[in-house]
Amino acid sequence: MGNEENFAESWLSSRHKVFGLNLRPFSNWHRFLLTTAHSPLLKENEVFTLSDVYRFCKICSVNYPKTPKFSWVDKLRFKLYLKSHDKLSDQIKDYLDDHNAVPTYTIQEDEGKASTGDDLNEPPEPITQIISLMSLGYSEKEAWDMNIGKTSWVLTVHAKMQGVKVLFDSAKEDQILEMLRAQKASGEEDEEIKRVQEELMKDMESGNMPKHIMNRKTI
Repeated sequence: MGNEENFAESWLSSRHKVFGLNLRPFSNWHRFLLTTAHSPLLKENEVFTLSDVYRFCKICSVNYPKTPKFSWVDKLRFKLYLKSHDKLSDQIKDYLDDHNAVPTYTIQEDEGKASTGDDLNEPPEPITQIISLMSLGYSEKEAWDMNIGKTSWVLTVHAKMQGVKVLFDSAKEDQILEMLRAQKASGEEDEEIKRVQEELMKDMESGNMPKHIMNRKTI
């Protein structure tokens, strides 16, 4: 999905209901609570149970500053929806994809500028974004409840307005990146991918394509 689609997805999110629970837009508050609860659903290729999925949904059904409360009603709801457990993985994936439509871009650093390694001493990720949003005029509650995709868009565009050299990927770059990812996943290089790479090199030499595309760390 390209930047235009990601931008629209961040503001025009669908409503999601899993286990009969209305899930709120996935936000830094949810990510913080899930991290604190050591939820396996935040980790790639981690084994999880239906109970883990229910806890995930329960946490994502509240807004800041609330925390979920579990009661006998949850036990009843859990048993009631067990029959449709085969659909849960797809529902959770759709929910996370809907609210994680972040922009794709590269930060262009000044030539000769060395990394200071300051990123090793950064504060916890959520609080940096929350304070940044609050500095833009959002309330504490609005900052915590904003979905992840929209948060990233707001802060990235603001950084660009402040002079940071943010290079948003174009539609052509998005297409090239998808093909490069497909090549990496398959371990093979077909003729179509080779042709596109040759065209890319010609565009770069003529100045029609920024060189950063070949150095993307997200491929």
